[in-house]
Amino acid sequence: QWQRLHTGAPLQRGMRLRTVYTLHATRDLSYVQVSMPRAACLEPATPLSGYAYDRCGGFFREVYDDRTVASFYAVPRGTLSFSETCDVTRAGTYLAGATTAQCAFAPEFDATLPGHCMRVQ
Repeated sequence: QWQRLHTGAPLQRGMRLRTVYTLHATRDLSYVQVSMPRAACLEPATPLSGYAYDRCGGFFREVYDDRTVASFYAVPRGTLSFSETCDVTRAGTYLAGATTAQCAFAPEFDATLPGHCMRVQ
């Protein structure tokens, strides 16, 4: 059972977090890459790269030490949602970087979501 967390809510070690990303496209886009940085206290629940399926259909998922990159062959006009699940592993205060979405071959089509701070008890 997933519960919504409010901004600034303290986290506990051992918690599993699911972050839902929603893209709103005003036109059909091709070759879209979404870079999702993780705070240092998080480890991906699925640590291997590969093809993944979610509510949006399929996409290629590349897992790095500090971020996960989701690559979509096509993003249709409208709303597309997908999620990333991570485990909280360390206590402290952490910063996560900005999330970016960009067309690989048309970089003028991009979006940025600011980073955020996480407190883990």
